[in-house]
Amino acid sequence: MIGEIRGPGTPVVVPGETGTGILFHGEAVLLDTIALADGEIAELFRMDVAPHTGLVVPLAEGAAVTEPDASGLAHALRIVDADGVAGERIECADAAGAIATAVGVVVGCADGAVLAVGGDPAAGIAAVLLSGCAAPSGAADTDAADTDTDAAAAGDGPRVAIAYEGGVLVVDGETLEVIADLPSEEFVRLNPAGDDRHVVVTTSKGFQFLDMDAAELTDLVVPAEAAAHVVRHAGRTVLYDDATSDTTIFDTAELAEMDGTLPAAEVVPGVEAHHGVSVVLEDGTLVTTVGDATARTGIRATDAEGADIAANADCPGVHGEGAAKDEALVFGCENGVLVYDDGEITKLTSPDAYGRIGNAYASEDSPLVVMDYNDDPDAEGYLLSDIVLVDTEAKTLQKVALPDGVEYTWRGVVRGPSGDALMIGSDGRLHVIDPATGAVTASHDAIEAWEGPAEWQQPHPAIAVAGDVVYVTDAANREIVALDAAGGEEIARAGLPETPNEIAVVE
Repeated sequence: MIGEIRGPGTPVVVPGETGTGILFHGEAVLLDTIALADGEIAELFRMDVAPHTGLVVPLAEGAAVTEPDASGLAHALRIVDADGVAGERIECADAAGAIATAVGVVVGCADGAVLAVGGDPAAGIAAVLLSGCAAPSGAADTDAADTDTDAAAAGDGPRVAIAYEGGVLVVDGETLEVIADLPSEEFVRLNPAGDDRHVVVTTSKGFQFLDMDAAELTDLVVPAEAAAHVVRHAGRTVLYDDATSDTTIFDTAELAEMDGTLPAAEVVPGVEAHHGVSVVLEDGTLVTTVGDATARTGIRATDAEGADIAANADCPGVHGEGAAKDEALVFGCENGVLVYDDGEITKLTSPDAYGRIGNAYASEDSPLVVMDYNDDPDAEGYLLSDIVLVDTEAKTLQKVALPDGVEYTWRGVVRGPSGDALMIGSDGRLHVIDPATGAVTASHDAIEAWEGPAEWQQPHPAIAVAGDVVYVTDAANREIVALDAAGGEEIARAGLPETPNEIAVVE
């Protein structure tokens, strides 16, 4: 080992005969390859750049450094000499991949390629755009992360989107290597679109689609003043805007085929704006929350033509939804649960005067739903120690206390492939919970013990599942771990360049 070259984030490395280019998160570095061969580390230049996913491509003299557009995607190449003096700028959308030729270095672009034949801006030796050429099929080897072209081409297997303060990481679901680091807003939320290709990123502008196959944030945005819940059910993806209570309904299969434009969507206008959620059933029935700026009170169901089917206003603070077997729906209240089943609404009452239920962990193959539970309106923080079990067929609700020392947040529970509930506890262990009894049937080491957040937006462990693999993030240690869902064995573990917050996985 010669030594270390340090920089923020996960580096993308492109080696060359005279130089080795490294792109960190916000820094571009060019090393002297000849000095490396002699056992020395010599930086020819280190310069600040806007954080983005790109390349530093070594040239005969200097390097070509990618520059991002306003959305953070590589959009051009800047020729920089060995002293760090910037020169010519060449347009190159989605610049990725580099191949050395006898003439120069070819960098792939979305609409062609750039042939870089020099690197001395003062001498006028720069690059030419080869329009209409295919982007290079090969790419330089990288250290710690592949270039975007290679990563996007891989495409097979699950991928995990991880939100952090200022962006989203795309991580390979098998190796846990970072494929892409995509700049975004300070706080974003993530939800699978349901099409096995996209993740919906909620931003201040609306619902933005992240293409997990290409590992890029697209320009496709459904405008919303207060983008909120995303629900996937019955072949539809439903978006809810809290600022208007409008419900936007997409055919999920059409989202998978998007190529530069959003498919047609049905928009059901809201009645009064509130923080809510909507679900569309197989027959077109729309079940949506009811409320206004002062309170959320219940749910209402209408048929495909908009005619009323049923309504219930006995659900203060209505929040969250879940779809169980045979399209039975559950909605949490501050005093129980509403169950919508075959055109009828049943109220199940909490065992405590204040018994808030706000999130549902449901399986469409089971009538049993696990939900979170809080019986203390004055509690500080967001750690919970009880759950409730709802049987949508028997119409029953049961409160269950977790074992001593096991607490969780709304972000820490999913349903596993066998139907059990999987919970990342504050003790750092992955707990397997029987949805029929609430009993913890197994516990597996996952991450270090952690403390709950003071505010719900703050980073803390999150959990997601894809097939037989469970993914858990460790915010305190900037890690992600993959575990076998059946036996709890660790499959992989990796460090992250940023502090993880929410996650979403696409198979």
